Amino acid sequence: MPTATFFRLEEEKQEKIIRAAKKEFSEVPIHEASIANIIKNAEIPRGSFYQYFTGKEDLFYYLFDFVRKNPEEHFLNCLKEEEGDIFKTFHRFFPLFAKEVFEGEDSLFLRNIFLHMNHKSSVKFMSNEMNEEEKEAHLTHMRNHRKDSIITFKKIMSTIDKEKLKIETEKEISILFRQLWFMVLNTINEGYRMKCSKEDFILDDLVSEFNMKINWLEHGVSKQ
Repeated sequence: MPTATFFRLEEEKQEKIIRAAKKEFSEVPIHEASIANIIKNAEIPRGSFYQYFTGKEDLFYYLFDFVRKNPEEHFLNCLKEEEGDIFKTFHRFFPLFAKEVFEGEDSLFLRNIFLHMNHKSSVKFMSNEMNEEEKEAHLTHMRNHRKDSIITFKKIMSTIDKEKLKIETEKEISILFRQLWFMVLNTINEGYRMKCSKEDFILDDLVSEFNMKINWLEHGVSKQ
């Protein structure tokens, strides 16, 4: 989380720092990102940077929080508009989310999150490279992220129309939701794999593949 000093800056200066950071994190994964490049593009001294953030991880997670909130809010809005129908919601949400991921303003930044922010490798790297203050900042962000995720998850669970499902318990519905969300992430990663391997990548085809997976889960594939 940025310091109070950062929030006391003029809005224009804050935005300049954020633009510089987003540019750096969009061009390279977090472990290759350079504070030197960020302060150069932001036109601030290195000492000033550390008055605003404990390190590049602190700044990265601040940006990540902005990026992740929009999809979460949009998913909840879709769920409400679909009157709690979880399957219709995912059918509606995925095309918009995929378009934002692959073609939106933050597509390069999101690419580096999906391709390089593997939890185990990130924690291993950062635990080796960060000083104690940076480690604490990382842990604080992780705790805040979990807290926010729990709040969002509870909102989703309370909005799902359980009468539309054959399952009833909260645990069962929780497992279903996580399975559906895994399909979202898995399909997005498949899109990145296709783009990296130079295969033909058509967003509509990726959406069709996702819808097929959802239909299989909703209606089954067995003739029995």
